[in-house]
Amino acid sequence: PSMSVFMLGRMLQGLGAATGLGLSRTIIRDVTNDPQHFTKLYSGYSTVLCLAPAASPLLGAYIQHHLNWQAVFIVLACLYSLQLFSVKYFFSETLATPKKQQPPLHQLAQSLRLVMRHRRFLIVSTMSAITFGLYIAYLTALPYILQLQLQQSTIVTAWAMSSLVIGGLSSRILNMQLVKRYSSRTMTRLGIAFLLAATLSYAALQALHLTTIFSVVIPGILYVFSTGFLYTAYTATTMNCFPDHVGSAAGVYSSIQVIGAVVLTTVVSINHHYDMQLMAWLFAMGALLILVGYLLTQDSQ
Repeated sequence: PSMSVFMLGRMLQGLGAATGLGLSRTIIRDVTNDPQHFTKLYSGYSTVLCLAPAASPLLGAYIQHHLNWQAVFIVLACLYSLQLFSVKYFFSETLATPKKQQPPLHQLAQSLRLVMRHRRFLIVSTMSAITFGLYIAYLTALPYILQLQLQQSTIVTAWAMSSLVIGGLSSRILNMQLVKRYSSRTMTRLGIAFLLAATLSYAALQALHLTTIFSVVIPGILYVFSTGFLYTAYTATTMNCFPDHVGSAAGVYSSIQVIGAVVLTTVVSINHHYDMQLMAWLFAMGALLILVGYLLTQDSQ
């Protein structure tokens, strides 16, 4: 198939996968009305969710190395079929009183209008979009930097990417324990502290002109570690703004997240050399905007 067909298939694959972003938050909100309990449940969910990115780069690299890249999509097709079967036969409705019909379009429009006018929701969603966008942009650039600039193998690159996700998994496990004792505001501050540490380490390594695999990966691990605290705090804050409109809130929140990923990935992609100096600047600007957003949300409470 041509590259156009390949890109179309990837777009359709992304459309299907993206539904899980909104549905997962809606389902968790369906089963509990307690904000604190929601935070605990979502923290556990994000920890389990992090296992797949930790394993998939290694699994994909070994499949590609020993078979071919087409075999990766065959494995994905099998996994999607298994997922469809399990949803069809093993999952039940999470709403206590499920609605038999979809709400009229004007009710949906009214719900979306309510969500889009909520200042705190929009600020936190934008913070999440920046955090998520930087993560995706970094993962986009990393293989090119390691393989083209540092001449590392596919297997080494896969291990490097898995180490990033393991860092995120570690912070999510820690977050599961901390959310039982501390508020979302406190967890946001902790996440921002690690985000600033990642940004400063990037800046220092760039100033020293160090371009080794460790200078590329270690700041990334610090950054991904920060997301374990930030994502749960972001989601808890936004979803608890609208107990009666959680479906619309989850949809808008996920859409804003994806927009952030598209924008920042595009910025990285147009730089054909994938210079780490560009990533350092993006991390610095992102950290600054997230810090400003956090300060604005304190004023809006």
